[in-house]
Amino acid sequence: MAAGNGSFVASPELCFLQMATRLDFVELVALGMELCGFYCIDPYSEEGMGQRIEPLTTYARLEAFLGEAENINGIKKARVALRYIMDGAASPMEAAVALLLTLPYKRGGYGLPHPELNRRIDLDEDAAKLCDNNYCIADLRWPGEHRLVLEYLGVLPHEGAPKMLADRGRTLALEQMGWDVIEITEDQAMDLAAFDVIARRIAKKLGKRLNKAKCGPTEERKRLFEALYKEHSAVELEEDVPDSHDEERVFGRRA
Repeated sequence: MAAGNGSFVASPELCFLQMATRLDFVELVALGMELCGFYCIDPYSEEGMGQRIEPLTTYARLEAFLGEAENINGIKKARVALRYIMDGAASPMEAAVALLLTLPYKRGGYGLPHPELNRRIDLDEDAAKLCDNNYCIADLRWPGEHRLVLEYLGVLPHEGAPKMLADRGRTLALEQMGWDVIEITEDQAMDLAAFDVIARRIAKKLGKRLNKAKCGPTEERKRLFEALYKEHSAVELEEDVPDSHDEERVFGRRA
């Protein structure tokens, strides 16, 4: 694709295919999430990331490109990775949470249905009073009969209390609209035992029965956590499968 001044660069779709020969599977899926998301990794930024107004590409464009590509190194791997890419992640942590929930057991995930990321939910008059807006953007949502939202409560250093209050107002507004809301903090997202409790709770809300032998700190899940959170230094890989006491630790009460 033309970049101006007579220069040309690889399109995002071609870049994804080319990187299939250089990245491992999880890294490739994570790259796809970044290309289809509203963020970019930026090691020079204080937060380690920047924001985009529009994604560089979409799942549909990647699918169309890979569907036409033939006899190119990496094409098979790229097509498999594409199955797990979702549009619309707003941060690397949001993408990691979505992948942990949806990748298959053999990849370390929980095999849950793909959510929609950062979609708008319009509010009625009463719900709007709770968050001072007439709509909310749901971090991860499963629409239809389940009407489930997972809200990622990440707080950047400069945001603090105002961000937390806004998050709480959004949660109350969504509940007012009849959505079931589960919240997850950064610490919980990066703690294998806590995440397992939340994943099992989401599965229950979605009516999905998980394989108990594939829950908890499996070797595949430990590797996935390490791969997705390798930029962070404090991933807690707890050895014990969470029980009912872990639910009290995560949620403060029995679900």
